Amino acid sequence: MRFARFVVLVLAFASLASPAAEESGAAAPERDDPRGRQQARALLDGPRSIEAELAKLRAAHDEARRYGIGRGTKSSAATTRVPGSAWINLGPSSGHHTTTPIEIHVDSGRAQKIVPHPTDPNVLYYATSGGGVWKTFNAQASIDEVNGPTWFPITEGVGSLSIGAFALDPTSPENLFLGLGDTFDVQTPGFLTSNDGGATWSDPVLLQSNFGGKGSPATATSVRDIVVAPDNSKVVMVATDVGLFVSAEAGIAASFLGVDLTLTHQRLDVWSIAWTGANNWVVTTCNAAGGSCSGGDIWHSKDNGHTWDRTTAGLPQSAQSDVSRMTLAAATTDPVSGPGATRVYLLASNGNNDDQKDVFLSNNGGLTWISLNMLGSTACLSSSSPCAKPSNPNADQPDLDVLHDQSWYNQAIVVDPRNKNVLFVGGNLSLVRSVDGGQNWDVVANWLPGLGGIDPQSGYLPYVHADWHAMAISTLGAHVIFYGGTDGGLFQSIDFPYSANCVNNDTCSVFTAPAGSSSNLGAGDHSPSFDDRVNRGIVTHLAYSIASDEHDVTNPILLGGLQDNGTRLRSAGGNVDPLKAVPTSFNQVMAGDGFGVGIGISNDTYTPASCGGQWGSLLVGTLYAALYRSIDCGQSFAVAMSGICKQPNHIATGSGGPCNVDYGSNFFMKAASAMSDANGHTFATVINNSSCSPTVNQCTPTSGFNNVFVTKNGAVSWANATGTIHLSGGGTATHFPDQLRFVGINPKSALQIGVTDSSNAYFTLDGGVNWTQSPLPSGPVSSVAFDPNDGSGKTLWASTRNGARPVYQTIDSGAHWTLKAGSGTGALPSGVPGNDVRVDPNDPLTIYLGTEIGLYRSIDGGSSWARYGTGLPLVSVTEINVSLDSTAVRVSTFGRGFWELWATSGSLAGVFGNGDFDHSQIIDGIDIIREAALLGTTPVDADYDSTGNLSGTVNGIDDQDMAALIVKFGGRP
Repeated sequence: MRFARFVVLVLAFASLASPAAEESGAAAPERDDPRGRQQARALLDGPRSIEAELAKLRAAHDEARRYGIGRGTKSSAATTRVPGSAWINLGPSSGHHTTTPIEIHVDSGRAQKIVPHPTDPNVLYYATSGGGVWKTFNAQASIDEVNGPTWFPITEGVGSLSIGAFALDPTSPENLFLGLGDTFDVQTPGFLTSNDGGATWSDPVLLQSNFGGKGSPATATSVRDIVVAPDNSKVVMVATDVGLFVSAEAGIAASFLGVDLTLTHQRLDVWSIAWTGANNWVVTTCNAAGGSCSGGDIWHSKDNGHTWDRTTAGLPQSAQSDVSRMTLAAATTDPVSGPGATRVYLLASNGNNDDQKDVFLSNNGGLTWISLNMLGSTACLSSSSPCAKPSNPNADQPDLDVLHDQSWYNQAIVVDPRNKNVLFVGGNLSLVRSVDGGQNWDVVANWLPGLGGIDPQSGYLPYVHADWHAMAISTLGAHVIFYGGTDGGLFQSIDFPYSANCVNNDTCSVFTAPAGSSSNLGAGDHSPSFDDRVNRGIVTHLAYSIASDEHDVTNPILLGGLQDNGTRLRSAGGNVDPLKAVPTSFNQVMAGDGFGVGIGISNDTYTPASCGGQWGSLLVGTLYAALYRSIDCGQSFAVAMSGICKQPNHIATGSGGPCNVDYGSNFFMKAASAMSDANGHTFATVINNSSCSPTVNQCTPTSGFNNVFVTKNGAVSWANATGTIHLSGGGTATHFPDQLRFVGINPKSALQIGVTDSSNAYFTLDGGVNWTQSPLPSGPVSSVAFDPNDGSGKTLWASTRNGARPVYQTIDSGAHWTLKAGSGTGALPSGVPGNDVRVDPNDPLTIYLGTEIGLYRSIDGGSSWARYGTGLPLVSVTEINVSLDSTAVRVSTFGRGFWELWATSGSLAGVFGNGDFDHSQIIDGIDIIREAALLGTTPVDADYDSTGNLSGTVNGIDDQDMAALIVKFGGRP
């Protein structure tokens, strides 16, 4: 069947450590929960309209131009620079993930695409879900404890760091294609191109089409895949959440056409594209109606996308209802393959979009398919034939169900360009390899291998972080390199020859080394090898929270929660890696996801003398509706639910359990520290909707609703602090009527606590005996903050997720709220939601607002605002800390880790710069002149720029930095 195409509406913007053994014997969950995260985010934000996302993108694009972010242009707001306004990235630049037994590994944020350069083996692009696209010019540099590839971001000014897909033109590799919109967290419309390797980018355009139907056009908010035809670079295909788009003019914005695949003009979710040679293409789709992905189809074109046919021959008879998301891998460089004989592999999830369906093979370019019998566990257990198994099964991978119940989230598949029979598939826990076209399989990497650990059988496997999203193989240079991208960043395996020197995870190739297993390997034998140190310098962690010592800015303790990279702690001197102690290293102290955090003081005898009695020796963290605490500076954590749950050793998982703490509304559970408590023992948290019987479910009688809990003894026990709630409409209540989402404590009064639900702020001035409900004029409400300068507690600020009304103030205890978004040139960027608000502890006119594109400050009580500081990219600021002496601000960001603005000349060095001031990707005279002009500057100075700080132990530009830059003169950053 042949289908016509319809013109797309393209609009350009003119101004656009695993936890230690619990004291209770319970262990925290190791895995993250992407489904729970997605559902909880929908609960928090509600539906986000296309118009709202477009407004945010326009605002970000305007701000990038206004402040000269990432484009090498002079900021039009440069005159607003003041002394001490330079942001320093604290990392993690060497974020450490620990496994069992204790091994130190390096990670970064969630991967999206890995793209090797087609002619230069040292150029590699790495696209991330929240931290933008990064580039290196020395990808094949030898890695040791100090040296390795050097990375720098290239998409700081495009308007969003949420990346959906990335590609380059294989015949003109300086031409790059960028699709915005991470599939799973932040959907953002926008498609951009670069013709100079990412030094500069086009304005973002929209991919829109009604696909031949009537009504408003659909706008893509997530680009899933981009492929440029290797034999005809004018042909570019783009897979999106609303359909397939094709350009026959090298991806020029106005040339993209929406492909109408169905007679009913159905808008399909397109996931994967494969070029199979000489005008031949295959794409996979599913029906995205209702937000799900079902009714999967495979489509084939023989004329560069002008016409398409459905091709399901060989798939199950009920293919449309039996498969959903599917990912393609084509062996297009195999010399024996032609347009009609290209080997193509297909990794498929089943119809409910959770379990693995199978892996299929086609020897005719995707026209017909055969099963490789890699059924999901449920299906193979119910079939008459035994489940197919790898050669070295273990508890995590007993069969060939690689995706398990996360097939909607993590899929990765790649073919070795040198051999169409060598295939790799990555899922949620393991990487498997076949060298015979999928007939037999080996497990070659595991998420938590360890002798005596979770599974002794996986002990000889290399560690690679869980949740695979991307793979690539570079065949240039001295060695072939396999690259894998997961929730834990980038991993590489170099194809060193298999020899007697290939011993125990040292230099063994994932291509040729035998699979590791206690059944076929002994100590000292060969096993596959991966190196995660390639992540060093890639600062893309997705951080939800931050807690630091607001009393003493010089205290290096910093605690934060990260998406699937655990709760991380920076301690004194960054001494988390005995081989490389740097202050931008963070140690994992809790695994899985990391959410709310707090710090206090521990004087327990278990506390090491080096940190006992100091802020940060007592730590509190939340994970999946449960609280944990450490009394020994983060060396071990134990469940801390006493007073909330009568079984304090129980960990709530799934839909609850004996505690029955509501999983969804408590997923991003918040915690707050009371900085005014000299003992460092007071914290607050919120617990939602348990609705349980204290006799049957073993929970406290008052935990059946939405409540605030407070501890005054360092989380030894918690007390319900939901006293009498005075409702805005009159009357009272003894529990909060809606699910709570935020908690904060006045830094100068532990008795003043604020919480929010979707529409209201609530606050207490007496530690929870009485609460006041105060509706906000607009929502969803994201945070509330007391003005620490008003001892009466009547002055509060609130942030909202409404981009048109992001921040409010009340001066009468919530009786009236006033919009404080500024006006004219001093207005907050329109359309940008607010995440967190804080008031300067010593100046009631200075307000900080964390937004989805950065931090903004007002110094006149909200009458006007400006982007605060220089150097912070267009990234979502999730939480703010302000020191009690007003000298420092620290923030967590969803995609670029942790940042600090502290006007001091002696602060510990942050992430080093690369000297490329003008973002030209060449160290030239402009950079040398700029460095010379900045010699002797530190963060105290108005013109300090961390780009020029290439070495040293503190932040500043000196002769050593100039010498390091001169060495690179004429070369790459």
